[in-house]
Amino acid sequence: MAPETHQEQEDELDHGITLPVNVKIDVYHTVFDLTEARAILSKARRIAVGDCPCRTEHHNCDAPIDVCLSLDEQADAGIRGGGSHEITLDQALATLKRSHEAGLVHMAYVAKGNDRPKVLCSCCGCCCNTLRPMIEKGTYPLILTSHLIAEDDHDKCTACGVCVDRCIFRTRQLVDGELVYDASQCMGCGVCVSTCPTATIKMVPRKTHKK
Repeated sequence: MAPETHQEQEDELDHGITLPVNVKIDVYHTVFDLTEARAILSKARRIAVGDCPCRTEHHNCDAPIDVCLSLDEQADAGIRGGGSHEITLDQALATLKRSHEAGLVHMAYVAKGNDRPKVLCSCCGCCCNTLRPMIEKGTYPLILTSHLIAEDDHDKCTACGVCVDRCIFRTRQLVDGELVYDASQCMGCGVCVSTCPTATIKMVPRKTHKK
């Protein structure tokens, strides 16, 4: 039987995999390539969306709440319990894009013994019950990075600080007017890329990817 309460769902979940929103930037426009998320969602028999329980509980920010996606039997349970409603693949992808624009990180929570995600969350660093304590400590033992990593073109960087505010993993900071980027802490979510005004940042394949 599929777990029906949020606590039962959390008890079944093991680790999170960071999903990048691959972003291609040219001079004129930004194109969001949701290839990885689409691949996961397109395999689902059923998709549902409900409110994020973490932001509903803590209210530490004004990020979107109605962005928590569940798949298959998890979607069945959420719909049956009244906390979620069914949506189409296109609606799910639009939800991911909306949450990305709000600076949220897409996380696929994987149940123990099962590599197929049941829940796709869009997480903030101030409310997420999973991410918040790890961000505060600066270590991520329960999070698997995506296969991409952010790479900067230092010659183009103007040290405007936009990416500093966007990165919830605190990989970026301004020191004496210059941007300092700790790539070892990059989870590969791609949130920093889409708002860089000089197209300084791009996502590249990670040389070593923890699976």
